[in-house]
Amino acid sequence: MNLKQLMNREMFPDIFESTLGDYLKTRTSWEGKIVWGESAGHGATNLLANSELNLIFPVLCDSKKLTILAAEYAFNENPLKRLLQTLYVKLSVLPLVRYLLSSYKLHITNLPIDFSNICILPGNNTIRIVDFDTDECVVILKKDFDAKKFKNTILVRSTYSNIPGPKIKSYDLEEGWYREEKIVGLPVNRVQDQLRRKAAVDETKFFLAGMYLNTEILEDALSWRLCKFQEVEEAISVLPTCIEKLLIKRLDSIKVLLFALFDSNFSESEGVSTALTHGDLQDANLLIPAHDQTCSVYIIDWEYAGKRCSHYDWFVYGLLSRSPKGLMKRIHHLFDSLSSSKIQFDWYDFSSVNKDQLKKLVILFLIDDLLFRLHDLNRPSFEQIPDGLEVFLDEVQEAGSICSS
Repeated sequence: MNLKQLMNREMFPDIFESTLGDYLKTRTSWEGKIVWGESAGHGATNLLANSELNLIFPVLCDSKKLTILAAEYAFNENPLKRLLQTLYVKLSVLPLVRYLLSSYKLHITNLPIDFSNICILPGNNTIRIVDFDTDECVVILKKDFDAKKFKNTILVRSTYSNIPGPKIKSYDLEEGWYREEKIVGLPVNRVQDQLRRKAAVDETKFFLAGMYLNTEILEDALSWRLCKFQEVEEAISVLPTCIEKLLIKRLDSIKVLLFALFDSNFSESEGVSTALTHGDLQDANLLIPAHDQTCSVYIIDWEYAGKRCSHYDWFVYGLLSRSPKGLMKRIHHLFDSLSSSKIQFDWYDFSSVNKDQLKKLVILFLIDDLLFRLHDLNRPSFEQIPDGLEVFLDEVQEAGSICSS
């Protein structure tokens, strides 16, 4: 989620001011103000915000540091687009050009700390402050945002200290921040070296498979259904006011469809395998280290970690469900591949899975993925519904025909 999208879907300037302001007041006894839309003279720290690069940075920030943080935005599979994006990144960080290419300007008054070597990266639920002097990042929960996701990150990364990625150095759950190592890497889909891509994916599979094994629980189907149904009901009941009644009605109909599919395919005596999952496994959250030789991948963004059907992450990644357009076609392909013994879905072991079992796996996945999207909608100051939600609902409506056949 970049700054342009955040500006469209929420009151980001207000959220930024209250989040960073509260952190500065608590940590440094700061008494000042953050003002969007204008620069200021002596005594204030002027910053620029580039929506395309998802960066908020001091006007005089070193170009090399900005280039490091913006590197992923220079990549594109298309050679011509890659050339143009590389050129844009290089121009955007140049001292004489950055002001013209930035989307917004802002300033902070009476800062008690030096911001000259600090950059800020906006995110879905947090704001990340990158400190080049200490080689650390401070991650702050957005004001009034879901603390559960924030706690998930800290709990999982503290419990599983062997997770490939930056280590948490300190945190304060009450104040809503943690401090971690600064890492430098590119998303796996933005690296051209196929061998490094494969090594990153293989290490991810190996780590997650071990995590699932250590946390796996076999629940009876009836208990699983009751719990999930209540979660979906609650998630729909607390949706923000910008969600129109027509969309809520449609969400209700998808809920009815998915649980009817569950009832027609599962018996009470069956078991459902659940485990701790990452929750948002996609290429953007798998970084290939730029300098670290000790591992092949950093697995980041554990905000959505939680107990789900144990194959959830594999299906999110293998079915590309975070880009839901074409999800039904990919599920069709999965069934066709299984029937022809030409399975290409290497993120899950289908060696002993028949068609009826695959139906059940897909149903469990779709229920958990609906919950993911409902929880992701529960944000304060939401002003725009994510484009992918209705696409996902369209796809699930059609995918239901596969599981009912």
